[in-house]
Amino acid sequence: MCGVTRRQPAHARPAWNIELIDGERREELARPDMEGRLRAAVVGLLLLVSQVRTHQLRRRSHDLERAVIEKTAALQEANRRLADRLCEVLLAPTETARAALLAEGAPSNAIVVTGNTVIDALLLTAAQPTPPFEPSLEAALLRPGPKILVTVHRRESWGMPMASIARAIRGCCRRHPDLTFIFPIHLNPVVRETFRSILGNEPGVVFAEPQPYRRFVHLMKAVDLVITDSGGIQEEAPALGKPVLVMRDVTERPEGLEAGTARLVGTDSAVIEASITELLSARGAYDDMANAVSPYGDGRAAQRIADHLEHFFGFRAQPAEEFVYRPGPNQPEAS
Repeated sequence: MCGVTRRQPAHARPAWNIELIDGERREELARPDMEGRLRAAVVGLLLLVSQVRTHQLRRRSHDLERAVIEKTAALQEANRRLADRLCEVLLAPTETARAALLAEGAPSNAIVVTGNTVIDALLLTAAQPTPPFEPSLEAALLRPGPKILVTVHRRESWGMPMASIARAIRGCCRRHPDLTFIFPIHLNPVVRETFRSILGNEPGVVFAEPQPYRRFVHLMKAVDLVITDSGGIQEEAPALGKPVLVMRDVTERPEGLEAGTARLVGTDSAVIEASITELLSARGAYDDMANAVSPYGDGRAAQRIADHLEHFFGFRAQPAEEFVYRPGPNQPEAS
């Protein structure tokens, strides 16, 4: 998500970073940080900028009670909505995002659905050679049996929900000793203490430090299943053909649930354990999720955005082709 601002007349090229270009037209691109995006939009207005546009509209949570409890989420949601009100062109990743904008009063002719650029980056990274892993991860990936990638970190999961997730993993390890859980554990001491105290002696759990992006992408490629409370991974793993169990009570990414690439299982240990067991024992249920098409993009979002901006600024005659999600058995391929 980023915002582009400009001041008329033309004769200056766009600057694709957060900076202002001296000249008759000023343009600016805000990166996906929520506060940075809002600052960019406000700066544009203070400079008497005529038009502001945003790229990659983020998700709407619509869970106001939880957002109030979690101040960070509340601030992010406020920044999203404020920034969108200052923008003239809205480049949404999905039809659901378009619908959210329309419901908030955005004009339909200002919205273009592009797919999410995170899928572009993911597929390009996944197409690169597999990087070397640390010895413990290399050994874990060579074990027989199914591999499950775990990520948990959200503040709303702290305490009893996180302990319940840990007990679900422990139960799976003890009932299914052939399973290997690969767990790049968050640096937060609350997260580390909770999981290490419950899972530290489980041979089926392999802890690792947080991984660089390229390694993490290739970890997702290598495992059979992903269980997570992360938002971004709900989009990324399905693009690699990996089913996702979302260990949260609500998600701001309903597209994956509707497409069948993700399943919302909450934080109840019995439900999580049963869902893992089902997917890894019932081949049909697993294949249905693994073969469902990701609704978040096809690897061409950046090109659509560039095409749209060229059209908007008068450098291209034809408007950009929008992203259209088509359910089916084929996954997007890395270009």
